[in-house]
Amino acid sequence: MRKFYVRVLALILCIQFNSIASAEVIEFESYEPGDHQKIFAGDWKINPFKSRAKFERAENSNSPLVVFNPGWGGSDKYDAAFKDMSKRLGNSYHRIFLSHSDEIDLAGRTVTIFQAVRAVRREGLNPSKIFVIGASGGGQEGIHSTHLKTSQSLGGDEIKIDAVVAFYPSCRVSFKDNKFRNASILMFLGGKDKVAPAPLCTELSDNRGLKHAEIVTFEDAGHSWLMTGSAKNSRQRTWEDCKIEINESGVWYGEGYDSTDGIGKILRGMGKKCRNKVNMKTGREKQVYDQSVSKAVSYIKSIQ
Repeated sequence: MRKFYVRVLALILCIQFNSIASAEVIEFESYEPGDHQKIFAGDWKINPFKSRAKFERAENSNSPLVVFNPGWGGSDKYDAAFKDMSKRLGNSYHRIFLSHSDEIDLAGRTVTIFQAVRAVRREGLNPSKIFVIGASGGGQEGIHSTHLKTSQSLGGDEIKIDAVVAFYPSCRVSFKDNKFRNASILMFLGGKDKVAPAPLCTELSDNRGLKHAEIVTFEDAGHSWLMTGSAKNSRQRTWEDCKIEINESGVWYGEGYDSTDGIGKILRGMGKKCRNKVNMKTGREKQVYDQSVSKAVSYIKSIQ
């Protein structure tokens, strides 16, 4: 009997060890090009920085890869939701969880998506498909990774994003040329979202090159429903409907400002002109969370 308990204990310890060992940390180099001028010129490997990401391997080396890209509120606020989706997807998928410094802006975070995929491939893996699941700004960057010129510069023929699931993406930064790869895109929008207003995304879908995107709108939802904590109405700062457009040279333009001499000027200018305090609904709404997460996982699984 004693030998039996010893064997059971050894088995439990072995399972726990393997579970811990399956979660790795990958370190890789990424870059912060500022706006999209260097990206479009193919000279984006400037201002390097070290990035670290948690990585979970699938059963097979050529299994699809899912890149989880958090919003600007901090990766820790999305841990629970991303782990939930990861568990539902299971070990048939490689999964990498990005974490960004607050000093890295939209362009650098988009570069990091592609650099993370390269880091996974350096592990000797060759994912058959590449998916991005992102929220808020992270969803916007996922969509940007399918922009034709951005994708060609950052990924070439080597890396192409096959599908993006974007939860309440910030669609206020768009491309003037409106040319996107025909990747599968699913967007979840909140009808009462004033952080990332839904009309900015539906405009992209209707008129701005993303007509192939599938959109699910929860009319009574606000923002950040993947985050832990109940949804609540509060008075917070937002850019409301102000927009930035990226021209053919990669320069950002918005509300009378541009990024020719760096993104600081345009961000400060828009902050003065556009940021207002408004009543908004943010946080976890259980029904919306359950429906959107279930559909997101089913959507990814349906793509062969």
